[in-house]
Amino acid sequence: MKTIFNILAIFFLTIASLNAQEKVDLFGISFIHNPGVGLMDPANDNLESIDLKVTELDAFVKYPIKLGNDKTVLVNALKWHFVKAPFDDLPNERSFEANLHSVQYDFMVIHKLSQKWQLLASLRPTLASNFKDGIGSDDFFFQGMLGFKYIRNEYMNYGAGMSYTNGFGEPNLVPVLLFDYSKNKIRTEVKAPVSLSFTYSAKKTIYGFQAKLDGGQYHLASQDGDGTIITNNETVKFSRYNLGPTLGWKINDSSRFEVSAGISLKRTLKVINIDGLESNYDLKNGLFFKSSFIFGK
Repeated sequence: MKTIFNILAIFFLTIASLNAQEKVDLFGISFIHNPGVGLMDPANDNLESIDLKVTELDAFVKYPIKLGNDKTVLVNALKWHFVKAPFDDLPNERSFEANLHSVQYDFMVIHKLSQKWQLLASLRPTLASNFKDGIGSDDFFFQGMLGFKYIRNEYMNYGAGMSYTNGFGEPNLVPVLLFDYSKNKIRTEVKAPVSLSFTYSAKKTIYGFQAKLDGGQYHLASQDGDGTIITNNETVKFSRYNLGPTLGWKINDSSRFEVSAGISLKRTLKVINIDGLESNYDLKNGLFFKSSFIFGK
């Protein structure tokens, strides 16, 4: 818990000094609750009757900088994602504590190649672990994306690229389709297969729909006193798709509060031990509830 407060303190101190050149979301924090559900494919009778819940916290801070040539925008972003994994709710002979943290720095370059074409490139060094025994090389890996957009007009652009991401629970190279449309009160943003967002703004209320993939591969650092289970495990894989409507209220011109609820699909939850053997704790589809505070737009 001390780690959580330290990270949040850094975010709030950083956001106080930001000065964005364009309207963007500069800071946000979200709480996500996934009520208890059973396992998709229980390995034995002891696991058939359990209900496992997952709690998540998510926070980001972002700082865009437009260079003097008016062709290039640099975006620096820091993201923290916390997963309270349900492994302490397992039967005693299997239970262990695994509070999972992911800290990601995202450096993105958006460069205008011509009047119609735009280059997007990002590099995201990431630390993902329970951080029980400090930070080691096993906690660290790179993510990134390279893509191109065609600017159809002032309201619409679309494109494609490739992304190296661990959002599916382990690093994968996946093709990405990009689409953005923004006119009057309507805004649509697509980065398939990672995210989709649609919003309609009506005075102080925002109506929308969102689908988002999130997850990661987390290293488990052993620690004296954790018992035989945790010392034999090395990695946790977690990922899920959340789909559902969103409802937002503008607090003022710079901040808003959002709530959303819906269904959580394809909830991968696996443990890999030091010998590479995988234990499957994939969860059934279930509900999720999310509340967010966002500053900067």
